[in-house]
Amino acid sequence: MTVDICACGAPRRPGGSDCRECHRKTVKRYRERQARHRQVQDQLIENLTVNNRDTREKFEARCKTRFVVVLAGPGEEVDDFAGMVASFHPMGMLTVVDTDGRSHSVPLHKVKEDIGRKNYGISQ
Repeated sequence: MTVDICACGAPRRPGGSDCRECHRKTVKRYRERQARHRQVQDQLIENLTVNNRDTREKFEARCKTRFVVVLAGPGEEVDDFAGMVASFHPMGMLTVVDTDGRSHSVPLHKVKEDIGRKNYGISQ
């Protein structure tokens, strides 16, 4: 009976193409690579859904707190309202939760910091 030898010089596993130690190292590298790939995907999904870095930086340059007033345009049927920014989306869009708990998708240019904010019943 002949014993097949791994590239490192150790005997191969039965039915395998490498020894136990080389197999362990290969599987470890594969799992680390998969974990990094999952982490990158999770960051991309978060960046595209609730925490877009560009929109967050633009918002933080304009406002010091997440409490804001949403200003309606001249021809719009909605009124101005106050609320808190809940998430940041691509293309300068924000999700703002008003004092009644309803969420609104609002462009960044319509948001102004609420300087005289009162207790809206929303904890920061």
